[in-house]
Amino acid sequence: MKRNQRKKRSSFLLAFIAVVICIVLGAVLAFNIDNGNTSDKSSSSDTSTSSSSLENESSSSSSESSSEEESSSEAESESSESSSEEQSEPSSSEEQESSSEQEEQTEELSPSGKPYSYYETVEPTYVDGVLLVNKTYALPSSYGGSNDEANYALGNLQTAAGEAGYSMPLISGYRSFDKQDGLYRNYAARDGKQMADTYSAWPGHSEHQTGLAFDIGALDDNYGETAAGKWLAENAHKYGFIIRYPKGKESITGYQYEPWHVRYLGIETATAVYESGLCLEEYLGV
Repeated sequence: MKRNQRKKRSSFLLAFIAVVICIVLGAVLAFNIDNGNTSDKSSSSDTSTSSSSLENESSSSSSESSSEEESSSEAESESSESSSEEQSEPSSSEEQESSSEQEEQTEELSPSGKPYSYYETVEPTYVDGVLLVNKTYALPSSYGGSNDEANYALGNLQTAAGEAGYSMPLISGYRSFDKQDGLYRNYAARDGKQMADTYSAWPGHSEHQTGLAFDIGALDDNYGETAAGKWLAENAHKYGFIIRYPKGKESITGYQYEPWHVRYLGIETATAVYESGLCLEEYLGV
């Protein structure tokens, strides 16, 4: 009986102890679970805070980067506009050159190919005291007029020719720049410029403008073969004249043979040129 009671007590005590142990273990387990949840929440909160901070920093960085890009873009735009303005605005020297070129292009050209303004400033050319006028050496448009000395010498020549039995009428003497311009243009319109250049001078390049040149006798290519033409060629120097465009010198004088065209040089110089057998350009060495 006593043994049974003891066994019961022992069983009860063991059951009680087991219950207490279970309760204690349950409490410990519950405590650990609570702590774990709190830690997870704290970690989650920290993570969320960190993530939010990173997002803010990223946003700030992105904003700063965007601002820098905008500033850089604005600077590049300003630089591009400045460069474009510099390129689009020509310098004063370029404007002057362009204006000068436009004036030259719009200015009317004379038959020589030079603008008419060239003949406003060009100076007469003298070689060894002899006035030289040809396709290279020009006269200013205001130059010239009737020359009394040359006219007087021409009168003496005509008188001598008449005494020899030849008529030496004056066909053409002094011509102004404008007169020569009109004549040349008429010839060029009729025969073409290339042909006109062989027998008619450009304005500013005509000996007739000097008042020292005359066309006498007859405007005939065969005049030099006539008795009157031969007498003129052989005696003109005695009165101060030369046949200005002799036969065989066309490539030098620039004009065809003109046995009627005489140029006054004075007796001494005319005689020297005649005796040399040279045309005036050759004699003067030009």
